[in-house]
Amino acid sequence: MTNTIPKTHTKARSAHPSYPSRFSVADEFVSWKTNFPAYEPVNFTHPAVIANDCTKKPNGWADPEQPDREDLLKRISFCGNIELDEFSKPRNPVGRTGMMGRGLLGKWLKVNK
Repeated sequence: MTNTIPKTHTKARSAHPSYPSRFSVADEFVSWKTNFPAYEPVNFTHPAVIANDCTKKPNGWADPEQPDREDLLKRISFCGNIELDEFSKPRNPVGRTGMMGRGLLGKWLKVNK
């Protein structure tokens, strides 16, 4: 299977009815390889995700808010290897989205089994 990373993504940078407004990211600044010192993404994880933290709630379906670095390094995204940010949380492999955190996603990454 070949992992294909899109050149850019627009849906992940678009408005979502359950999310706060994102930091605006122009196409030329999406890539992590492009210097963007003014980048200040909104940090957002939906309350439903936080309420279902599997380390705090029996039968919770969400990963904890602060992921275990070693656990993350055992995982892989559909786009291939992951990079962690300065907070030891996975970066979006396609690039900047204007938001950090998981939004409504319960898991940090797909588990590679």
